[in-house]
Amino acid sequence: MTEQFINRSSLTENFTVLPNALLNDARVSGDGLALMVYLLSKPPSWQLSPTDIRKRFSWGKDKTYKVINALIETGYVVKDAHREGGKYASFVYFIYDTPQISPFPEKPEAVKPEAVNQDTIKNRDTNCITNLERTESNKGDELFEKFWSIVAHKTAKPQCKAKFLRAAKSFDAEIIIKVYQQQLRSHQSKGKGVEYFRRPLTWLNQQGWQDPIEAKDYTQADPEVDRAVMRVRHWLKSRYWNETWGFPPDHPGAMPKTKQALRELQDG
Repeated sequence: MTEQFINRSSLTENFTVLPNALLNDARVSGDGLALMVYLLSKPPSWQLSPTDIRKRFSWGKDKTYKVINALIETGYVVKDAHREGGKYASFVYFIYDTPQISPFPEKPEAVKPEAVNQDTIKNRDTNCITNLERTESNKGDELFEKFWSIVAHKTAKPQCKAKFLRAAKSFDAEIIIKVYQQQLRSHQSKGKGVEYFRRPLTWLNQQGWQDPIEAKDYTQADPEVDRAVMRVRHWLKSRYWNETWGFPPDHPGAMPKTKQALRELQDG
C-alpha cells in the first residue's frame, strides 16, 4: 500500500475552495498567501479592514499595508476610493481568487513609420513628450503646494514634496489632500492641539491617507451640541432660523456650537 502524505477530509460544509494557481503563484509572498487564504474564507459581504488584518496576524501597520499593496500589484486585491455625496469616505477593497490584471500585457502592434520627414516627426514627438512632462510636473507642484498649505507642521518640505509626488503616482493626490484635512479636523474636534498631530513627513511615510478617519465620539455628547446640529441641518434644508436660537449659522455673530455644527455638516 502506497503511503499517503497529503491527507484531506471529505468536508460538506464550512470549507473554502482555493485555486492551485493562487497557492503556487511565485509572485505572492508567504504573508500574502496567508492573507489571501484568510480573506477568501470570508463570506462575500465581508469587507477587508486593515485594522482587522493587523489584529488577526499581529502585524504592524506598515507591514499590513505592505502585504495588502503587494496583493494589489499582483491583481488579487482591487482597491477603489468610495465616496458619499461627492465627498471621500473611505477605501473599499475587492478580493479575487484569480488576478484581475494580466502579468503579461499585450504588446501593441508594431507599425513601421513612413520614411519621409522622419526628422520632423521625431522633433514633433520629442516636443510633445517634453511639453507633457512639463505640464505633469507643474500640476504635481501645484498639488503639493495645495497639500503644504494645510499641513499642521511646516517642516522638512523638500523631503515631504518628494514623498508626496511619489505617492501621487499610485494614489489620487486630491484624495491624499482631502484625507489629511479630514484627519486633522477629526483630531482637532476631540480637543487635541495641532502640535500633537503627526508631522507631514511621518504621515506620508506611513501612508496616512489609508488610515480610517475616526468618527467623533458622541456617546457622551452635549445635548446642546445635538440641538445645534439638528437646527443647522434643518436650516441647511429650509433656510428657516428662529431668532431665539441666536444668529443664523452663516452670521459672524453665530454661537460657537452653531458654527461648529455647520462645519461638521458641511464637511460630511
